[in-house]
Amino acid sequence: MKPEKIDKVMTGVHKRITFLVGLPAFDTVPTMFHISAQRLQQPVNCLSEQIVVLNTEVGEARNYIATEYLKKDPLPEFLFFLGTDMLPGWDALINLWEIMRKGEFDVLSALYYIKGAKGSSQETQGAPPIPILWRTEIPGFLREGEHYKAGETVHSDIVGLDFTLIRPSILKKIGSPYFKTGPSATEEGGVFVYTEDAFFCRKVKDAGGKIGVATSVRCAHFYPDTHEIF
Repeated sequence: MKPEKIDKVMTGVHKRITFLVGLPAFDTVPTMFHISAQRLQQPVNCLSEQIVVLNTEVGEARNYIATEYLKKDPLPEFLFFLGTDMLPGWDALINLWEIMRKGEFDVLSALYYIKGAKGSSQETQGAPPIPILWRTEIPGFLREGEHYKAGETVHSDIVGLDFTLIRPSILKKIGSPYFKTGPSATEEGGVFVYTEDAFFCRKVKDAGGKIGVATSVRCAHFYPDTHEIF
């Protein structure tokens, strides 16, 4: 029996990369991060590329990564920043991507914590960790149970960028520099230091972009100097 001839055979893989993974890193990367990163799964049929920037101030590193990202053709669906002090669960990226692809947010971060402020008094020595989730109209950081329910995806004015998906459309809209760390003059004539994530989020907000935190996707935050995990 003669086999039937097939005129068209589909070959190859997806032409469009789903994630460009940006890693601003220093020369020493914690072993715990390597283990978590190896276990981090991508959604089925998604592809990724990486840009690693070593020993560069984090604002400059992120700006370089974003600039190179926008040069890609075809353009990857998302820019994904992954900090080398993050310890994500194996399904953290899958879950964040599932929420992001619904289209409500231009920037979407997982929920992770930083060390609470410590003072000289006994009352503040044991300050609890602070979630990186702020909104202008609410003093201080947002608190679970008071400002949002566990598992909700909530609006935030400032998010951390160490486990964050960003749409290319908002980067094109805000323009370079996308990230910048440095001093800035206030209206009262004083000077304050802004971080690269606050600078970026301010530009996104001014451009009408939407920033969110998926509180259902939680990442442990590792402090290499003290070996504390928040």
